[in-house]
Amino acid sequence: MRPIEPVKGGVTPPEHFGPVPELRWLAISQLVVDETYQREIGGPGKTNVRAIASNFSWMKFAPVVVCPVQGGAYAIVDGQHRTTAALTIGIDSVPCLIIQADRKQQAESFRAINAGTVKVNRLAIYRASRAAGDPEALAIDAASRAGGVTIVASYMASKDLKPGETMASGTVGKCLAQYGRDLTVLALKTIVTSESEQGGALQAKIIAAVAAVLYDNPAWREDARLTGAFKNIDLAGEMEEAFFKAKKPGAAKAADLLYCAIVRHLDAALRRKAIA
Repeated sequence: MRPIEPVKGGVTPPEHFGPVPELRWLAISQLVVDETYQREIGGPGKTNVRAIASNFSWMKFAPVVVCPVQGGAYAIVDGQHRTTAALTIGIDSVPCLIIQADRKQQAESFRAINAGTVKVNRLAIYRASRAAGDPEALAIDAASRAGGVTIVASYMASKDLKPGETMASGTVGKCLAQYGRDLTVLALKTIVTSESEQGGALQAKIIAAVAAVLYDNPAWREDARLTGAFKNIDLAGEMEEAFFKAKKPGAAKAADLLYCAIVRHLDAALRRKAIA
C-alpha cells in the first residue's frame, strides 16, 4: 500500500473552501427533492433504483449529499436514487454529508457532482445549470422561450412531446454558439409553425438541419413567406424518410438528406433557385 501524496505544480487553491460539511445519519422522512434542478425518477431511473435495491450493500452506499432547507428538512443534492432504493427495502435512515448552500449553490453542486457521470442525462445537467444561473443555460432557456419552445424536464418518447416541446437543450446551445441568437430563435419558430397537434418535430437533428438551411440561405430568412412555407413541411416525416434512405448502400448521411429535403420544400415554396 502507498500513502496519498499531493500533486506538485499546476494548482492554484481557491481563497475559500466554503463551510465545512458535517457527516450525520438522517431519517429518510427528513429528506426532500428540489424539483427546480432535479428530475422525477422515471422509467430508466426506476430500473436503476430496483437494481440498487436488489443488490443493496452498505459497502456500496456513498453518503447522500444534502443541504438543510426550511421546515427542518434536507434537500438531496446527490443521492436521490440510492436513497429511494434504501427506502424501498425498508431502511429508514441513511448516512448524509450535510453541506451549507442556498438553492443556486445546491444546483451548482448537483451539476458539479453529476456532470461527469453517465447516469445523469444532459437534460438534468441543463436544468441544474439553469437553476445555478449558468450563462449558457440561461441563454438556451431565453432563446427557446423566444422561439415559442419549452424544454421538457426529462426524456420521453418523441411521440409524447406536445407541440412546442423539445428535449434538445444541447442542440439549441450548439446553434446559439454556431449561428447566433436571432437565427436560432427563427429556426425554432419555423419548426413550431410546422408542427401539427401531435408535436414531435423539435428533435435535435431537425433543429440542426433547419438552422443550417437558414444559415446557408440568408435571403430566405428575410422572406415574409418563410413561416407559411414551413406550415406545409412534415419535418418529422422528412426525418424518418431521411433515416430510411440513409440505410441503403452508398446513400448519403441522414442529416444531409434531411437538409436537402428542407431545401427542396423551401425552394418550391419561395420560388428560389434550388441548391444542388
